[in-house]
Amino acid sequence: MAFEPQITSIELKNKRYIESQKTQVVLNFQTNGQKIEKVLYAKSEICVGEITNGNLNANVSGNVETNVIVQTQEGIIALFSSTPFSVSVNLNSLTQDNKLFAEVQNLGVENIIVNEISLSLTQKLSVQLFMLETITQNYVSSISPANQKMETYELNTTHSIISENFETNLELEFPNSFAKLLCAESFSVVNSVQTSKDMAIIAGTIFTTVFYLTSDEVPRLKSKTYANDFSQDFLSSGTEEGMQGFAKSFVCKTNVDVDDEQNKEKGLISVSVKQKANIILTKEVKFEAVADAFCVRKEMQMDFSSFQTQGMASCKVFNDKIDGNFVLQDPDARIDKILLSAPTFATVSKVQIADNDVVLKGNAFVDLVFLLDDDAHTLKTEQVNIPFEISTRCDDDLKDCNVFATIHQKDVDARIKKSKEIDINIDVVVQLCVEQSKNCAIMSNLTVGEDRKQSQPNMGIYVVNDLSDLWETSKKLLINPQILTEQNPELTFPITKPTQIVVYRQKSN
Repeated sequence: MAFEPQITSIELKNKRYIESQKTQVVLNFQTNGQKIEKVLYAKSEICVGEITNGNLNANVSGNVETNVIVQTQEGIIALFSSTPFSVSVNLNSLTQDNKLFAEVQNLGVENIIVNEISLSLTQKLSVQLFMLETITQNYVSSISPANQKMETYELNTTHSIISENFETNLELEFPNSFAKLLCAESFSVVNSVQTSKDMAIIAGTIFTTVFYLTSDEVPRLKSKTYANDFSQDFLSSGTEEGMQGFAKSFVCKTNVDVDDEQNKEKGLISVSVKQKANIILTKEVKFEAVADAFCVRKEMQMDFSSFQTQGMASCKVFNDKIDGNFVLQDPDARIDKILLSAPTFATVSKVQIADNDVVLKGNAFVDLVFLLDDDAHTLKTEQVNIPFEISTRCDDDLKDCNVFATIHQKDVDARIKKSKEIDINIDVVVQLCVEQSKNCAIMSNLTVGEDRKQSQPNMGIYVVNDLSDLWETSKKLLINPQILTEQNPELTFPITKPTQIVVYRQKSN
């Protein structure tokens, strides 16, 4: 009797995480001849532009857009630099068929060097690569005419990855006592991803901080943060309504204009925010495969293949607060007035999981500009490092999951306390993504062996002692499950106590 195992293949797209690589970029600035007295504030917006995928090597390039606010002899001014960066990563498993996208993290500014009318600083950053890998998996979908146990597999697999640039235009009201715009910075958070036929739609919030000088007799440096909703559509071939999606957006550049006459009369600032969206769309794949098989007449050798799938289980966006303080170390100094408290960046250094609770630990950095209460009204700047611990509860079962988190500072409130100390309260928004791994093992091949030696009588009475379901009992007794239940209609499975079973074996299977 011929045995015909039918081998089927399925393609599973698997998102694979690749280690990040840190780098740094040196940025240079120059005034129009004004002598720099002090650097008050510096922050970069970093965006990936292009990823070149070659065998065993990936090159990530982009731009670092940096605003610096400085105090000069003639007043407070803003300087700007747009500097390219490039990072090369060697990857042993990378091929030209793998699709890549990258994310970049701001690790802060260091080594600020001032030389009269110019300055240089070093921007630290970390580039993280993600790779979309396609796995072709063979499995046995049927074996004729053997007895077979079927199982339905449900896998959440990556459908596609979208990495696209887009632009959002905003109109912001002039802040109170607004006189002169220095610069503006933005970050964005995606709150939801929806799908329709051949379309993915993301919606979120853009937070824009405007740095400006006031119209007072002695102009003061101030900042104000605005929150605006945005929505953007992306074409995605093969996407269907109801697919699950997860996304992050990164601001590449914030352009502002206060000189447009029409908006100036209305008291509005025109803002153009250029962003890049990284979107992962997933779909549920179901297929039936043979999980086990046996034949009454023939020995059978089954080969099993194991594989792992990774997919986003959920993404959560929530607001929280971080508290900290700054204390003057000089025992004779006193703080008179805070001129600026501005968020720079925040990093998550550790993620701890306990049951369904996630604890994030890291550091938030805030720039302070303030005057001392002395005869010279000395101007001081400090970057304050505030450790934080934030916890949240997830609805998902976090077993065998990886959790990735990013944190952004929305706004900072700083208040003087007893003239020696500044209390700092930071409003933050956190995006938490849970990636779930699933290990699967399916029958990939079948080898038919020798004839079984006839050791069982055509009719017999057997006692089953151990806990056993219908399939296990049939396999143990080498009889078709349907025939077994027809011959023993009083049986109930699983068997929980010693039970007599009558078996009549036909001459052919």
